[in-house]
Formats: sequence, C-alpha cells, structure tokens
Amino acid sequence: YILSSGEKGSIVKIKEFIEKPDNKKTKILFTRANIFWNAGIFAFNGNWFLNEVRESNKTFLKNVVRSLALGSFEGNIFKPHAKSFEKIEKISIDKALIEKSKNVYMTPLEVGWSDLGSWASLSAFHRNPSSPVSLYKENHKEKIERPWGYFEVIMENKFSKIKLIQVMPGQKLSLQRHKYRSETWHLIQGKAKVTRGEEKFTLELGDSVNIARNQIHSLENPENIPLEIIEIQTGEYLGEDDIVRIEDIYGRADLH
Repeated sequence: YILSSGEKGSIVKIKEFIEKPDNKKTKILFTRANIFWNAGIFAFNGNWFLNEVRESNKTFLKNVVRSLALGSFEGNIFKPHAKSFEKIEKISIDKALIEKSKNVYMTPLEVGWSDLGSWASLSAFHRNPSSPVSLYKENHKEKIERPWGYFEVIMENKFSKIKLIQVMPGQKLSLQRHKYRSETWHLIQGKAKVTRGEEKFTLELGDSVNIARNQIHSLENPENIPLEIIEIQTGEYLGEDDIVRIEDIYGRADLH
C-alpha cells in the first residue's frame, strides 16, 4: 500500500510504502483517507531512473551495465554476459529503487486493471469486446477461418508472430511441418492431443510444448469444449504458405 503525504492535489508526494500488513493493521489503514493500493504502474524519465539507481545502488547498476556491455547476439536474440548477469542482485524494482527514493509521487487512477500475468488472462483481455482498452486497434485484428476452427494474429514483426488458435471439439489440424519457422504452444483452454515427431502426448491447462523447424507435428481437440492455445512463431519467414501437409482429414494434404 502507499501512504501519501496527505496533501491535496492530483499528484502528491509519497510518504511511505507499507508491504503486506496483517489483518489488524489493514483495517486501520482502510480508515485513512491518504492510503492507496499500489498498482505497480511507473512512469519516469530515463535519466531520472539511471540517476536514482546510481544514487541508491551503484553495485547493482555496475553489474547490469557490465552484463549488457559484454553480452552478444545469437542471430536476432541478445544474451547478456552470463557471469556478470549472475552477480546482479535478485530484487524487484520496488525494493531496489522505488521504496528507497525520496523523489517519488503518486496520482489516483480510476480504471479497470489487470496484471496480464498469464497467457490465459492476456487472451481473455484481448477478446473482451466491452473492454475500454485495446491491445491494438479493432481493425488490425484478423480472424482466419479454418475447417478445424480459426486463428487470430495477436502480434507480428519481422522475426516473430503470436497467434490465438481455437480448435473446435473433435477437430484436428493436419499432420504438418514448417521449413522456416519453429513454434511454441501454450495451452490456455481445454485439453490437447499432440503429435510431435514419433511422440504422442496430452497437454493440459498451462502446459507448453516446443516444435522445431521441419519437425512433424499435429494438434487435436478430444474434448467437448473449444481448445485454445497461444502459438509463438519465430524464424526467418512467417508466411502462412510455409506449410507441408502430410496427412489431413479435410483433404488438404496436397495443398502446401
């Protein structure tokens, strides 16, 4: 919780942070007008941030800078320097900086809020038509119908694409492979029967699986509710025509 200075105004100085009070203390806090819940939403200038970190924890900043300076790229993925990264203190931004700084202010915010802490919450937020906030403009959504259900492209850039895939009850994607991309599936609703190479296994809520380039794979919904997964594609080419169908219950095995 945040204890404000009690000053009047839209932006007021923070006096103290109070973390995880017991029930007795919480009841007392709720009677005070200058107590607020900390949503953990921060806005700051980059120079202010660096100066405050330098002032409060020089060793922390030194290890962060060193891990970046000695890091390297593997393809389009940047990896910080391992030994320097291991020396960075494992601490939240709240403890490392915000609660120590004497120059932090707050403003009350009356809005809907979610921490989007899982793929399931992200998917629910994305598809809520009553939400006043959108992850992207409505006309940017693209819902592509397929015989087994549909998919929506949530995000796409040069090297990655994120899809929401819904497979209807009893339906199955073709046994297929991709030449230029790998995929990661995160199951967010239902249960999935997965074929990956010679393996056959079941995914349940919260499970994930990685599909390598050119690895044969398929996805089936054995349940009586729609199956939903978040698919993350990475690779040098992400076009929908990068697909070789080996077997397909809808007669598309020769359509690549």
